[in-house]
Amino acid sequence: MYVIVGRSAWEWWRTPPVLREVEVSAEEVLQRLGANVAKKLPLARSRRIGGAAAAVRERLLSDLKGLSLPIDMAVPGGECNGKTRLVRPHRLSTSIPPSCLVNLGNGLYVSSPELTFMQLASSVELPRLIEMMTEACGLYAVVPKTARVALASSKLESLARLGEYSVRGGMNMFLDERGLPAGRCDSTGLEYPWVPCVNRRGLWTSLWKRPPITSVEDIRRVADDCKGIGGRRIVLRAVSHAHEGSGSPLETRVVLMLCLPPLLGGEHFPRPQMNRKIVFSERAAVVAGMPYCIADLLWESEHMVIEALGEDYHVDDYGFAESTGRGAALEADGYSVLEMTYSQVAHLEQWDTMVGLVATKLSRPARGRTTSFLQHRNELHRALFTDRGDGQMAF
Repeated sequence: MYVIVGRSAWEWWRTPPVLREVEVSAEEVLQRLGANVAKKLPLARSRRIGGAAAAVRERLLSDLKGLSLPIDMAVPGGECNGKTRLVRPHRLSTSIPPSCLVNLGNGLYVSSPELTFMQLASSVELPRLIEMMTEACGLYAVVPKTARVALASSKLESLARLGEYSVRGGMNMFLDERGLPAGRCDSTGLEYPWVPCVNRRGLWTSLWKRPPITSVEDIRRVADDCKGIGGRRIVLRAVSHAHEGSGSPLETRVVLMLCLPPLLGGEHFPRPQMNRKIVFSERAAVVAGMPYCIADLLWESEHMVIEALGEDYHVDDYGFAESTGRGAALEADGYSVLEMTYSQVAHLEQWDTMVGLVATKLSRPARGRTTSFLQHRNELHRALFTDRGDGQMAF
C-alpha cells in the first residue's frame, strides 16, 4: 500500500476532479509544453522502476496531474531508501485509521483532508495552517500550477469555447437567508460541480468554486480520534480559529486578519457569517436589479457587510461587482457596506485605515498599536501574503 501524504495530498485535494479526468498524452506534453518540460517528467518506460515510483509514474498525466514532483508518499519501511525524481518517501505509519485514507485504486491511497492537516502541522506556520483549513471548509480551491494541470485546463477551456464542454453553475452561497447551511446540491438535486473562475478578459484562472471538502466539525472529530498521530494538538488549536464558507483567498485573508486573536496578529473582531444570502426588500430589489445578494462577510446583529473585491473571485450574477447597485441596495435596507480591495489588505498602511473603518461600523474600539501587537500582526501578514509558490509553475 502506498499513501500520498502531506503537501502532495493537499495538492490532490485542490485539483478539480474534471481536470484529473482530462486525457493528456506524453506527445501532447512534448508538443504543447516543449521538450524542456517533457524532459523533467520521467514518463519514459525504457527504464524499469518498481515500488512507489511505478505506482505513480503511469498516473502523472491522469489523476495525479496536480501533484508537483517529487510526490510525498508513505511507503513500507523497506522502501524508505531516499528521494527520487518521482517520490519523496516517508515511513508508512500503522496507526493511521483506515477511515482517513481514500482509495484511488491499484494500491494507491491519499490522506483525507483532515489527516493531511495533521501531516502538515509541523511543517507549516500556524496562520498558514488556519488559512488552509478555511480554504478546505470554504467554497473555493486554488488549483496547483503544474504544467500538466495547465495543459489539461487549456484543453478543457478550448472545448468549452467550442461548446463541447458545458460549465454548470457553481456553489456561491454557504448560508441561506435564515443563516442555515444552504446545501451542496442545486435545484435539480445534483451536487454543485467544480467551476473555474474567469478574469476580466473571460479567461479561466487557477481559482475554482466548489462545495467544501471538509468542515470544522470533521477536522476536530478526526483529530480527537487520532490520538496516536503527530500534529493533532496543533490541528486542534488551528481549527478553533478556522472559518467556514469563505469564497476566495482574499475573503479568507480578510477574515483572519480581522478575527484572529491578538497573539496571532488579528484584530479580534467578532466572527462574521460568510457568503450569507440577504433577501432585498422590494424597494432595494429595484435598486439592485435582483431579489437578493450574497454577502462575503456579514455581521448580522450590526447590519454590517464587507465585500472583498478580488479581481477573479466573483463568477456569477449574485456575487458583488463594483458596477452594480448592490451596495446601494444593501444600504437602502439599512446595512453598512465596506468594500475592501486586495491592495487595501496587502499593504499594511492601507490596512490600518480599513481596520479603523471596520471598528467604527461595528461600534467597537480599534485595537491599540502596541509594539508587541504590531510584531504579531506583521508576522501574520507575512504568513498570509508571502508568495508560497502558488503562482510559480511546477512540473
